Amino acid sequence: MSVPYDYDQTNIEHLRAVVSEQEAAIGYLHECCKEKEIENAKLRELCASLYEFSMSEYPDSTELNFADRMRELGVEP
Repeated sequence: MSVPYDYDQTNIEHLRAVVSEQEAAIGYLHECCKEKEIENAKLRELCASLYEFSMSEYPDSTELNFADRMRELGVEP
């Protein structure tokens, strides 16, 4: 006589393994996002500093356009 195969238990174990892999992937992506947010903050700070040095007292249309593009990226000149 053979031992009955427990499909439900096998499916539960498989699903737990899949969920565990997905949680690991989400954790990895979350860490990557945090790293990118830190890098972006540093780049925004650098852009704001460069903007101060490059902007003239009386900006022309090109400089104003540049300022608008920086604001779109979250850099406040």
